[in-house]
This record gives sequence, C-alpha cells and structure tokens, in this order.
Amino acid sequence: MNCLDVCRQLASDPDHLDQKIQTHLQSCAQCTFYALEQKKFNQKLQLAANIDVPKALAERIMLRQSIEQQNQGKISKRSIVAVAAMLLVTVGLSASLLFTQSVSILESVVTTHIKNEKHHLSEFKSISQSQLNLMLSPLKLLVTTNPQKMTYAGTCHIRKHNGAHFVVRGMQGKVTILVMPGEFITTVKKINDRKYKGLIYPTSYGSMAVVGEVDENVEKIYQEFNRLVKIKS
Repeated sequence: MNCLDVCRQLASDPDHLDQKIQTHLQSCAQCTFYALEQKKFNQKLQLAANIDVPKALAERIMLRQSIEQQNQGKISKRSIVAVAAMLLVTVGLSASLLFTQSVSILESVVTTHIKNEKHHLSEFKSISQSQLNLMLSPLKLLVTTNPQKMTYAGTCHIRKHNGAHFVVRGMQGKVTILVMPGEFITTVKKINDRKYKGLIYPTSYGSMAVVGEVDENVEKIYQEFNRLVKIKS
C-alpha cells in the first residue's frame, strides 16, 4: 500500500484503519503526521457539531412558520431570502474552516517532509534538463532551461498528491523547493520554524514551497525557479 492510498483512507475515515494501513504508518513518518492531523480535525468538527440546540427549537420554528402562513397565505419573499442567506453563511463558514485547516496542515506537512528528507541537502547530482523533464512528465510539468544551481531532484508524495522535491544552492546554503500540484492556496503562506525560513506560494498548478536558512532570500529563489517550471501543454 502506497502513501496515496493511505492518505485517501485517512481523509475518509481516520478512526477505522485496517492492518495494512497501520503497518504502513509504522514505517512512514509523513503519513503518521497526516493521520494525527486528520484525527485532530475530525475531533474539532465533532465538537462543533455537538453544540446543544435549545429544546423544542424545531417545533417553535414550525409553529411560527404556520402562523405566518395562515396570516399571509404563503411564506413571504423576505422569509425565503432570510433562510437562504442563513444557509449561505453556514456553508461559507464551514468551507472557510475546512480550507483554513487544510492550509495549516499543508504548512506542517512541508516542514515535516523537509526534516524527514534532510539527507538530500548533502547530495550532489549532475542533473540535465532532459532528465528533469522525464521526471516531471507524470506531473504534467516541464522545465524550460537547463538548471544551473540544482544539486538534487526527485519525485515525492506530498499529502494527497504526487509532487517533486528539489534542492538548489542559495546565498546562505542549500534551499529546498517542493513543487506540489493539486495543493491549491489563495495567498502566500509563511512557514514558522526555528531552523528554517520558508514560504508557500500559490501557482497555476497548485503551490510551491521554498525553504532555506533563516537569512536566505527565498523570494528571489522562488522567482527564479517559478520561471523555470511550467505547465506541460
């Protein structure tokens, strides 16, 4: 069982895991972290859903509606608009909660992934443009020029999607770049960590995390790398 299958199961039912998934979690720190975050998220949703509703609330609403119908012959347009507005607000708040939680988990996943894969920072490989494009082809991405400062490139699994892991030389040391198709965000997100400085940028295909030493100019590296990676037409 691979990480993608495990994450799908964790997203749908994190409280009931079969033996195959439990075995996978014993050897995969990233999926274990994701499992814990999913459990915490589900607990928050359950707490929100368990808010006590005043007794006989439904009966009171139906009684009031019945009286209005008798007095007016039908529900007023104002009532319909009010109910619709209330539903829209409820849906909007729920979607906002889910999206905020998703982004927060993404920031933590990026940090954990880099720490678990820190051995790539000490690697040095000669990487050609053709090799990169072959690697990125399943992700429907490509590089437009030959990379000059890259010391490592490989595919990886980021939460629910396959992505790419790169290491380049920065001004202060090695910088990790995670290309994450399908992980969409709306604004730039900051990674808060004592050792690393990083940002997650929204892209047309998902998002891109750039993480380096505390004094590294990650914005400049992002601008350079974002021009390098494009969607495959």
